[in-house]
Amino acid sequence: MDLDKIDNGEYMISPSYETELASLKDLPSFSPCDLPPSHAILPLPCTFHPALPRHTREPHFSFLVSKLGFGCMGLSYAYNSPVSDDDCISIIKHAFDSGITFFDTSDVYGPHTNEILVGKALKHFPREKVQVATKFGNSRNAAGNLVICGKPDYVRACCEASLKRLGVEYIDLYYQHRIDTTIPIEETVGELKKLVEEGKVKYIGLSEASPDTIRRAHAVHPITALQMEWSLWSRDIESEIVPLCR
Repeated sequence: MDLDKIDNGEYMISPSYETELASLKDLPSFSPCDLPPSHAILPLPCTFHPALPRHTREPHFSFLVSKLGFGCMGLSYAYNSPVSDDDCISIIKHAFDSGITFFDTSDVYGPHTNEILVGKALKHFPREKVQVATKFGNSRNAAGNLVICGKPDYVRACCEASLKRLGVEYIDLYYQHRIDTTIPIEETVGELKKLVEEGKVKYIGLSEASPDTIRRAHAVHPITALQMEWSLWSRDIESEIVPLCR
């Protein structure tokens, strides 16, 4: 995967799932004990909260989150038929009761309706006990085409709108969902820095960014989090992104 292509808003289209699955049938089977220690698969208890450390802190910042976060997109967007708001809120409440305090959404999910849903759920918790991440910069026009924007005035407008939908006074972690390469990243992060100074955003994150973009952004204001795919299927970030973060 070419991260610069991702930065430029170009997306690699995978072959059909049928082709991918067919290519897997000749691979040798394995069990967790066949994997090297760095790739070990560990069994997790059904209820994770008594057995796992509940929180983690980024060493250079004071941003404390639960070890497991909850991605809220699938509750009302993208996957299958959305469930009722009451059921979604019950699910989020159950996650909180199980030790999860970090909830992730975006203005593009719905669009907008997922943030509203998360905002309804947040009313059931003490604000200081939960951390909310949302995102800007990735939307679809009337034709359904992806539109990426990182203009400073757009950044501010998106933040103000997300605050209202979520019903909060500040966003704990605000991501740029996709990088707009027509706008210098310094300008985008410069506006995010102002939002931090105004108390509307606590921490800044990037999603699907190249190493150069991360360095340039971090020079303007510390980047607290990166949202990238990292799985047994996709290990690309191990070559540059992970060492850069360390």
